[in-house]
Amino acid sequence: MAKGYALTIGLNSVNPSHYDGWSGELLACEADAKDMAEIAKSKGFSVKTLLTRSATRKNVIKELSKAATTLKSADIFMLSYSGHGGQVPDRNKDEDDYQDETWCLYDGELIDVFLRRHVQRSFHRNAPAGLERWQIEYLPEILQGHRETHAPGADTELLLGRNAQQEV
Repeated sequence: MAKGYALTIGLNSVNPSHYDGWSGELLACEADAKDMAEIAKSKGFSVKTLLTRSATRKNVIKELSKAATTLKSADIFMLSYSGHGGQVPDRNKDEDDYQDETWCLYDGELIDVFLRRHVQRSFHRNAPAGLERWQIEYLPEILQGHRETHAPGADTELLLGRNAQQEV
């Protein structure tokens, strides 16, 4: 039987020592992460939530790696992020606007290219026999009419699974 695993991340601030003194104060991103965790739990998912100080690059990568080694064929992984995003110069020339997008985690930015590559590499390397391929999709594009979060536009959800069109 397929299982669901969710990682929900919410940052109400960042460590100013990693952002040139900027603390990035937000009001409700932790509430967003908790809300997404409750939705996932209501669907039978096991959930890990990382809030502000625990939402570090190391912890996010650790949880993604854990999912990659735990999930089996037909399982579903949901990742929800609520917090600031940023942009840095595009180093690999894959962006039309010459900017890579980032998540502003507590201890520094996580660049989208790194996140995508790490997730794809981890899931492909650890995919069980019979798994044809893993897909990465942004949920707002899949789930039309999904609820607006406490911090509109600040959340990004990824659904990773055998069939990204599966209902959550």
